Amino acid sequence: MQKGLEDMQKSQQETKNELVERMENTQRCQEEIKERMEKGQEDLRNTFEKKIDSVEKKIALKVEEKIVVVEEKMEKKVEEKKETIREVDGNFSLMSQRVEDLEKKLLVSGNATNERASLFLFLQNMCLLLYCL
Repeated sequence: MQKGLEDMQKSQQETKNELVERMENTQRCQEEIKERMEKGQEDLRNTFEKKIDSVEKKIALKVEEKIVVVEEKMEKKVEEKKETIREVDGNFSLMSQRVEDLEKKLLVSGNATNERASLFLFLQNMCLLLYCL
């Protein structure tokens, strides 16, 4: 009977050892799985961060390109407006010169008919100039 008891205890010890070994193996497997998952998450995070950085750079480049285009358009408009202002200034200078010429003619001629004709021509020229603006 002693032998049977010893065999039983030996069998129990072997079973216990097997269970402990299986538990340790299970724990190691769980740790490996955990490490793989953490590494996978880290890799995924790094990939997303790189993609986000790439998209941000692309957006920044497009914004810069748009800014350049807008600045060029604004500069073109400013130059067009400056040219228009120079033309208007030239037209006003021309109008001032014509008014002075008309005043001189009116003073010299003193004739009412000439005054009306000159005034009519002056007003006609003024209308034409204003129409061109």
